[in-house]
Amino acid sequence: MPVYNGLAVPEQLNIADYTVDCHVRAGRGDLVAIHYQDQRVTFAELQAAANRFGNALRGLGVVRGDHVLTLLPNRPETLVSILGAMKIGAVPVPVSTLYRARDLEAVVFNSDAVALVTSREHLAVIEEIRPRLPPFTRVLVDEIPKTLTGKIKRKELRDAEERAAAREGGSRSRGPGAGQTPTTRGRSR
Repeated sequence: MPVYNGLAVPEQLNIADYTVDCHVRAGRGDLVAIHYQDQRVTFAELQAAANRFGNALRGLGVVRGDHVLTLLPNRPETLVSILGAMKIGAVPVPVSTLYRARDLEAVVFNSDAVALVTSREHLAVIEEIRPRLPPFTRVLVDEIPKTLTGKIKRKELRDAEERAAAREGGSRSRGPGAGQTPTTRGRSR
């Protein structure tokens, strides 16, 4: 394991695993992870909710490296959506709930997002700018199907990522290196 500034860092680090899953594996799943108003969420509950959310995103076609906007107020569901995105390798892009339509539109266009996670109270601003937006999936936090599994299977995730990379020519990015596969990066054309 590489060491940076005295801290051992694994080759692959998923912050959701590092902050939540490790507590469940260590037998601390029943400890409270979040205190929010009168609500208590344990590490095991947070893990299961984040896994369900990650699976919901995957079911909508979100894959590793995709940007997922989160337009949500500060509450447990916000953390669930961010952790769920991270668990599948997506990049959460938190957006301030104070943004007006013009600001939100700029963020959407500049974020390269493929999904937007929001709640009912923010639908009005989304609908205001919707005709001018590129296509993306809208996910309502309070409508995540409870029937989704609470586990994310790493092999299924790797297989889905490989299929997506092959389908997209190695990258969904439009930035530097777009369309290059790991074997062609760094080579002059």
